[in-house]
Amino acid sequence: MGNARVGAAVSAAVLVVAISGCSFVGTTCTAIGWANAVQVRVPGSNADTSPVHQVAVCLGTDCTPGTPPTAGPVPSDGATPAALPSGGAGEPGTTATLPVAPFHTTVHEGDVWSVTTDMSTPASARVAVLDAAGTTLLDRTVELSWDRHVGSAQCGGPSSAAVTVQ
Repeated sequence: MGNARVGAAVSAAVLVVAISGCSFVGTTCTAIGWANAVQVRVPGSNADTSPVHQVAVCLGTDCTPGTPPTAGPVPSDGATPAALPSGGAGEPGTTATLPVAPFHTTVHEGDVWSVTTDMSTPASARVAVLDAAGTTLLDRTVELSWDRHVGSAQCGGPSSAAVTVQ
């Protein structure tokens, strides 16, 4: 009977290790992409006389929500072909990244405008309120507090943030 108990204990230990083995590897994230949203409340924008026609959001603070991004990096005044390495191309990672276009919406319910964004959840953003001609009526930097609706801290998941601009 002693050998049977030892055999059962060893089998149980092997089973526990086999079943829990996945947890030693790390977290497996099943979602490969999602969209987040910023709910922007613009008091009075639901009135018939309101000039507000569109709301734009730039995630982070290094963009201007009321204007499209530039076409790409612009060389400095001192850039010449002779300044490049002998291969003629810059070193990997030395070029500026292209700016992300602002996220725009004309969809709103009452005075809350829902702007769909990418998967990032920065601490701040810039919000612009635009009229029908695209003129910026208001441009503010706002702090964002994100609420994740599904997913986990390790994997992320669809989130939303709500702000009010006046």
